[in-house]
Amino acid sequence: MSEFEDRIYQELQTVQQFRFKLSLAKISFVSGLLGIGAMKLTSTGNNDLSQLVLYLVPLVAVLFDILGMGATVAIYRTGAFLRVESNPSEKTWQNFLKENRSSFSWWGATGFTVVTFSAAIMVLLAKAQWTPFPIDVFWWKALWFAGILVLWVSFRFSECRAKHRFESLNGIKSGNSKRCFIWRLLCVHQTGSRS
Repeated sequence: MSEFEDRIYQELQTVQQFRFKLSLAKISFVSGLLGIGAMKLTSTGNNDLSQLVLYLVPLVAVLFDILGMGATVAIYRTGAFLRVESNPSEKTWQNFLKENRSSFSWWGATGFTVVTFSAAIMVLLAKAQWTPFPIDVFWWKALWFAGILVLWVSFRFSECRAKHRFESLNGIKSGNSKRCFIWRLLCVHQTGSRS
């Protein structure tokens, strides 16, 4: 194995370790924020400061996901390069990996984000004092959560586009599109096009 290939494999291993550590940090940090948000923290008066933390929970979860998506795209890019530029046995191995990816980590990250997003909203609703409040306050809160959701979906879509772009570099059509249901729902992938 050449020095260049050694560097590529080292980089790939570093990115995979980073993504793993990022997942652990996400679970720890977001769970901690959700726990703090579920408590009642008061300062002067009746203001519950923990509600402010609950607004950060979905944003922090999504930002961790975006960092993870960046690492995933780097792994796709490295795999695509190795499928095109390496020796025949490495090409065979990379093609096998591409066609037989496990979707457990993707579903785990997505599920954790959805659960924490929902939990933050439910705790906020449970803490709400059911007294009339100005309707514009409700819309600002709804807009905040909707904006975070749109951010998350748009980055998930970008991750799927990058995956398909790197998979099409060597002309092999992807047989495993289960991971990219967003891609299948939101756009049409034409054979031979580099979208």
